[in-house]
Amino acid sequence: MSKWKVVGFQSLEPTGFEREVRGSKAKVSLLLERLATLHLTEDEVVEATFGVRTDLELHWDHSAKTLCTIGTDYHYIARLEIPDAARS
Repeated sequence: MSKWKVVGFQSLEPTGFEREVRGSKAKVSLLLERLATLHLTEDEVVEATFGVRTDLELHWDHSAKTLCTIGTDYHYIARLEIPDAARS
């Protein structure tokens, strides 16, 4: 299983939320979506689910091995941790 570091932000500042998790890209994507909903109203969750808002969309940066939510204020980033031995 892959190891990920998940960090929360409000605007450009870290919120203090930081966790290391193990799981697939799909599971981490689900986690990020769930975390993002904590900062939305019920109506905003419905709108984001049906594509009216972008708060729950995820962006995958292949070169940086990073997933992030596309929130307007609060957002979360998950970075795939690469063991030092695999970097060489």
